[in-house]
Amino acid sequence: MRRARAAVWAYFFLAGMITATWASRIPAVKSQAGLDDGALSVALLGLAVGALAAMQVAGRLSDRFGSGAVMPVAAVLGCLSLAGPGHAASLPALFAALFAVGAGHGLIDVPMNVHAARVERGYGRPVMAGFHAAFSIGGFAGAGAGALAARAGLGAAATFWITALALLVLALAARGPLLPGRDHAEAPAASAPPRGRRPRSPRPSPRIVCYGLAALCAFLAEGSALDWSSVYL
Repeated sequence: MRRARAAVWAYFFLAGMITATWASRIPAVKSQAGLDDGALSVALLGLAVGALAAMQVAGRLSDRFGSGAVMPVAAVLGCLSLAGPGHAASLPALFAALFAVGAGHGLIDVPMNVHAARVERGYGRPVMAGFHAAFSIGGFAGAGAGALAARAGLGAAATFWITALALLVLALAARGPLLPGRDHAEAPAASAPPRGRRPRSPRPSPRIVCYGLAALCAFLAEGSALDWSSVYL
C-alpha cells in the first residue's frame, strides 16, 4: 500500500506541475498568438470546456476499467497536451490547444482522486490531504520551472516540451505500483421500475448543493488568480 500511495502522490504532483507550468508561461503564449485580454479570455474558456467534457468520460472509464488502468493513459495524454499551446499562433489554435490541456487535466483528475480514496480506505486513516499537498508542490515546481525558463529566455514551446517529456517519464514510472482491478465492489442490481414509469434520478440534498456552490466559488477565485496573475504581474 505504501508503494501505491507514492504512485498516486506522483500523479497528483504531475497534474499540479502541468497546470502551473502552463500558467507561468501565459504571457509568452499570449504575445506569440497576438491576443489582447479579451481574446485571451475566450481562449481560456477552452480549458474549462475541455475539462468538463473529459470529466464526464473519465468517470465512466474509471467505473468500467478501474482508476489504476485509466490514470497512466490519462497522464500520458495530459503530458503530451501541454506542448500544444506553445505552438498556437492564433485564437482558434490556442482555444483548441487549451481544450486539449483541459481535457487532459479532466481525464487525470477523476481517476487519481478515485484511486486516492481507494488507497485511503486501504490505510484505514485519512491520507487524502497528502495527495492534494502533492498537487500544490507540483504547482510550486511548475511555477518555478516556468519562471526560470522565462528568465533564461527559453520560449514557451521549449518550456512545455521539456516539462512534458520529464513528466511523461514520471507517469510511466509510477504506473506499476497502482492497485489493480476495480475500485469498488459490484453494486446489487436495482429492481426494475414498474411499467409505464421512468426511473427517477436521485436529487441532490440541500447540503450537497451548498457544497457544490462553495466549490464553485473556490474554483472561480482559484481560476481567476491562476489565469490572470502572470499576465498582470
